[in-house]
Amino acid sequence: MESILKHLHWLGHDCFLYDGGPVIYFDPYELKRSEPKADIILVT
Repeated sequence: MESILKHLHWLGHDCFLYDGGPVIYFDPYELKRSEPKADIILVT
């Protein structure tokens, strides 16, 4: 569990980024161009 949390980042509002393998965005909102390119985007 700790290794998962190490790769989970809050980006503001309801947006999270997981960068531990495939890059996954959860509810992306106003992302900066400097953020890594997504492999998967999840929208709720």
